[in-house]
Amino acid sequence: MRDRDPEGYYAALNVSPEASAEEIRLSYEFLKRAHLAGQRVNDIPKVLAAYEVLSQPAKRQEYDTGRSASSAPIPRMLEQARPLLGSTVTLAITTVVLAAIVGLFFAPAWVADLRSFSPGDDLVWKENGAPIGRVVAYDRKHEFPNGIRAAGYRIQTDASEPVWMPARDLQRYGTQRQDG
Repeated sequence: MRDRDPEGYYAALNVSPEASAEEIRLSYEFLKRAHLAGQRVNDIPKVLAAYEVLSQPAKRQEYDTGRSASSAPIPRMLEQARPLLGSTVTLAITTVVLAAIVGLFFAPAWVADLRSFSPGDDLVWKENGAPIGRVVAYDRKHEFPNGIRAAGYRIQTDASEPVWMPARDLQRYGTQRQDG
């Protein structure tokens, strides 16, 4: 006697092979909601593949008569992606990497102002473009005389000793100020 559930689709949905289309739909909805609510559903890719086959009368009949239902592209892709689907860590890492890539290519113009200057860069005042001098050093948390700690650059002018200036007020020589 031939197995009535060769791929385990009825078992994945917790229904019998004699289940109606409505019972299959209700079982799928229950399992889907349980999965989305964070409850442990053992094999969600198999549940998705089972519903994709058993919810369509023609595919269900093929499955019940023993013809290969697993040759459908969606169940194959789900089985191949199964090791990745269950991993929250993989999802988090992928999200961070994609956000970083998008941020690099589509960052707003103000992000360029946050980039640090290198020693030897000629700097000007951001407000009026007046020349200041060359970068000598950088301190991420420099303490200025007014007690504020902020990113600062030690600037060497032609006529005087090097002085510390807040990064937010500086701009590279030759870059235009962008309002907006």
